[in-house]
Amino acid sequence: MINYTGVLIDTWYVLQLSANDFNTTMNATKNFTNEKVNLTYKLTTNKDIDNDQSLLPYFEVTVILPNGTSITKDIRNTVISYLLNPSNNTFDMIAVSDDENISLTINMAKK
Repeated sequence: MINYTGVLIDTWYVLQLSANDFNTTMNATKNFTNEKVNLTYKLTTNKDIDNDQSLLPYFEVTVILPNGTSITKDIRNTVISYLLNPSNNTFDMIAVSDDENISLTINMAKK
């Protein structure tokens, strides 16, 4: 919780990166063996609550995909997915916006 001169703020928006059913709002690493991995980015809140992102002002998020492609779009309505097939590689997905920068590293093994 954050207290700004008597105003308590306990819910805020965060960048979220996911790999299949693993979700993170901070730098993380996840290992997978012999499976497809669906990487996703979305804007969400730090708590699971109803919210209306259309009420936010316009600002941009840049998502850097594992293949190096950089996508910059309106943060309020952007959801990005990227599918990884089983391999013996390491991949990164990065989201950057408003001085926030998170990375999800995927270590894959194919046996």
